[in-house]
Amino acid sequence: MQIKFILNFTIASSLFCLQASSQQFYNPLIIPPVLTGPVINLTVASAVQQFYPGINTTTWGYNGTFLGPTLILNQGDSIDINVTNNLTDTTTAHWHGLIVPSEYDGGPHSPILPGNTWSVHFRILNQASTHWYHPHGNMQTTRQVTNGLAGMIVVKDTVENKLNLPRTYGIDDIPIILQDKKYDSTGNFMPVGLGDSMLVNGTAHPFVNLPAQVIRLRNLNASAGRYYNIGFSDNRNFNVIASDASLLEKPYLTNRILIGSSERYEILLDLSTDAVGDSLFLMSYGSEMAGNVPGGGNFLGEESPLNAVDFAILKINIAAQTASPVTSIPSSLISLFPIDTTQIKRTRNIPITGMGMVGSGLFNMGSSKFNMGVINDTVISGNIEKWVFTNSSNLVHPMHIHGVSFYILNINGSPPPPYMAGWKDVFNIRPNILPNESVSLIMKFGDYTDTLFPYMYHCHLLRHEDMGMMQSFIVIPDNNTSVNDPENNVESTLVYPNPSNGIFTVLNSDRSLTTEKNHLAVFDIYGSELKNEYINLPASVDISRFAGGMFFLRITKPSGYTEVKKILKE
Repeated sequence: MQIKFILNFTIASSLFCLQASSQQFYNPLIIPPVLTGPVINLTVASAVQQFYPGINTTTWGYNGTFLGPTLILNQGDSIDINVTNNLTDTTTAHWHGLIVPSEYDGGPHSPILPGNTWSVHFRILNQASTHWYHPHGNMQTTRQVTNGLAGMIVVKDTVENKLNLPRTYGIDDIPIILQDKKYDSTGNFMPVGLGDSMLVNGTAHPFVNLPAQVIRLRNLNASAGRYYNIGFSDNRNFNVIASDASLLEKPYLTNRILIGSSERYEILLDLSTDAVGDSLFLMSYGSEMAGNVPGGGNFLGEESPLNAVDFAILKINIAAQTASPVTSIPSSLISLFPIDTTQIKRTRNIPITGMGMVGSGLFNMGSSKFNMGVINDTVISGNIEKWVFTNSSNLVHPMHIHGVSFYILNINGSPPPPYMAGWKDVFNIRPNILPNESVSLIMKFGDYTDTLFPYMYHCHLLRHEDMGMMQSFIVIPDNNTSVNDPENNVESTLVYPNPSNGIFTVLNSDRSLTTEKNHLAVFDIYGSELKNEYINLPASVDISRFAGGMFFLRITKPSGYTEVKKILKE
């Protein structure tokens, strides 16, 4: 097996491949700083950074020149995050994998205009896990993530804290943010599907000194499209201990793990028997990936020296043990409780179709491209649902669902491999093998309900997302509950059913009758007023004579309290 060690810089599409040399990995791995609650302030700004001597690259970052601080949060805590946009571009901030109200989820419906600050407040509901934050603007995600807007989130809880695991950040618990980049002739990033050089935590040619003990690597694929087939240069085994949104029930021993765009896998690397002064490499074994996996082969116009080859990502030098080292792998981790399949209230079938490449193509989920003015699905709070994705396209797609964690029930009718058996928010679905691959998920939707701000589900190949391979859904209360914020128990007006054929019922969340008039107005997505009247609640609102699409219903109560609801006429 020939391993290529890549000089991580290209100008005008010129890249140099060199044989293994310790001199190539000469930059200490950057460990992002830490921020924690209860109040977190993030400032988005432009900067200039030299990843390679003498070459200036324009970058964007949170509280710095590139990437952002690691947010370390505790389950159960309430936090306030203030995101200030000092760019000349509009951006958003999505807390990928965290279960938060859709209003604060940071999708394309929550823009942060230049010069503005977006403030969110939510409770950390997730269990111990690794997540990340990044922009999620309409057709802008690739460019903004490529320019540097990404950061890791670490959630801790009391169960994980009792396990004998490495957890000293930057010493034996290491963030690994994987990104491939492509540069133009001026040294700036190009927003493409596949790059031809590597950065780890924003570091080119990185090395890290790790103690001779058990090390925890939190692997985050923050690339626009490339998959990584992770292993080590001596083919040693390692233990996978966590998928996207939770620990596993027990460690899974392997020597390879495939990580799609936006997936996270925590692994334990046992260096306890390695000699101080020795070294090894964190690798991607691209030669073992199928040609239809992004990075496993070349498509016309997407050729890259990193495609379909084995290349080094990070050099690891063995250092002396710390004072209190972890030197063993636990035999078990946490208990995971399956969702009862007999309680499934609805099954949704989502076909994936189309042909194309990592950075372009005509791909669809369902029958339509993403439309900011359309709600594609409505989910009832508290319901258990089964979503079945079937892929007849020519590529693997990493699919992400906002606002919920799920279990993979089966892949083509078979149980998922053990490292995918935990809670996840991203899954990979292979292309048009015979038969077309089908992946079934089961999930229970929580108590956050909102008819104004939707959640997204989409392909996380960022160019595909930007080109409309995305759909939206809202979570609404059932007939016997009110719209509310489960943390603050703030009640609101209920509009139901939504979507509808154009006839909507508006009522107080407590079903009370009003003797004083409420002011009601309906607007289309362009801001034109379609209806303006005073009503008692409950009342019926009729917009059936208008064309289908999204509208905004504004109701002002006698007290002066005003709410705006997003309503969808089918």
